[in-house]
Amino acid sequence: MLEDGSADQLLRRMTPYSADITGSNAYWYQRRIELESTFEQKKAATVFFTFFYADNHWEDLHRLLPGGFSNDLSTRYLKVIKNPHFVDWYFWIRLNEFLKVVFDRILDFEWRWHRFE
Repeated sequence: MLEDGSADQLLRRMTPYSADITGSNAYWYQRRIELESTFEQKKAATVFFTFFYADNHWEDLHRLLPGGFSNDLSTRYLKVIKNPHFVDWYFWIRLNEFLKVVFDRILDFEWRWHRFE
């Protein structure tokens, strides 16, 4: 297929299937189309936030990690490095709770959209 140039045709046929693979280019392209459609219906968003995790400063997180909380900063760094899946899960929980409380309950937003990687 590479020699006769038909690989491009195969890739074009496979792209719709890769839209279900989280994080792929086709996945984010599909999310972009959905977001643009929402903007056409609801108008563009008026608030923009950037979130990041202070993973070495959350005592609650470090109490949940194996070995419990430590005052030693280097120990906390190592725990975060050894348990990235747990740290990501904890951030996801905290972010979703923040969005529910602030955007849905306090500000009573009609709609919201967010993404993180």
